[in-house]
Amino acid sequence: MPNKNLSLMLAALGLTLAVDVNAAPIISPFAADLASGQYSADLTYPGTSAQAAFNGGVWNAGTYGKHWIQADMGASQTLSKVVITAAVAPATNAQYWIYLSNSAIGNSYNSLTPVATFSDWIGTSGFGPHFETHEIDFAAASGRYLQIVAYGGSSWTALGDQKPRVDWVEPISQVPLPPASLLMLSGLLYTLRRRLFVSAKV
Repeated sequence: MPNKNLSLMLAALGLTLAVDVNAAPIISPFAADLASGQYSADLTYPGTSAQAAFNGGVWNAGTYGKHWIQADMGASQTLSKVVITAAVAPATNAQYWIYLSNSAIGNSYNSLTPVATFSDWIGTSGFGPHFETHEIDFAAASGRYLQIVAYGGSSWTALGDQKPRVDWVEPISQVPLPPASLLMLSGLLYTLRRRLFVSAKV
């Protein structure tokens, strides 16, 4: 029953998401839909961008080695998860480091401790393109700047996909609800409490 009530509340608040398993999730809801000047990268191959990668698209450094993309979220946010879509060709062992800081990070990421790291063999074999999505959970951490450092192994360093974007809700710093939604949520919680109280008395 609790799961049903939660589903009803989320539906009432318009937070239910239709997820296409063949689509690319955004990296973080707080790093999406920012002004173009709030995205940066150390290297970018023509036709790709850091802005695209943070909004469900593709970024490619156009070369091998460690490279990064960064989003200035405008204010400090508390995150506990990012979702990255690895893009490699050929299959390779790829590595990723996630950083949060209240100051722009840029090339100084080596002086910081990552909030999370991830390493995996991407793809099964061969030289065709491989795309794999990974949810990376970590202890809640805060910062204004979110940076993903990627290493593509034997492939050019890249992130993202060209499939339709999928949004998701950050489990820690929830996006502020508009006043009407807050009132609706208060009403739903009051109704649930009343029902539980009446049930307990019976």
